[in-house]
Amino acid sequence: MIRILAPLAVFALAVSPAVAAPAKKAPVKIPVGKVKLPVLSYTVNASGPATGETAKRRDMVTVDYTLTLLDGTVVDSSVQRGEPATFPLNQLIPAWQVLVQLMRPGDDWTFYVPPQYAYGSVARDELPANSFLVFRVKLIAAKAAE
Repeated sequence: MIRILAPLAVFALAVSPAVAAPAKKAPVKIPVGKVKLPVLSYTVNASGPATGETAKRRDMVTVDYTLTLLDGTVVDSSVQRGEPATFPLNQLIPAWQVLVQLMRPGDDWTFYVPPQYAYGSVARDELPANSFLVFRVKLIAAKAAE
């Protein structure tokens, strides 16, 4: 089952008094409130213990992951290297920062990441600009950064 995280973020809009229509007409109504951004989707492949602590944005996370393009091309993989990777969560792409905080150690998820939550219009190594990415991520551990 694919789960969808929507909205990814919610922003409040401020309305400037300068936006009001001329006095002869009814004021222009500009929506104030929530704006939905494009969604992130993920699939739960396996779940770890429900008692595990979720990662925090400033934590160091240890993961096994495989990054592929939509055509299945493997771009990077700690699994293929045979060694888990450890990263500061707050320095990873926005999709990881959101989704890894929902995971518990032992969880194995697949993230479906649109370009605006990955590297956007920037080409990196084997990643073409505006790439939609698929990550298979197993969270091994999350520890407070020192």
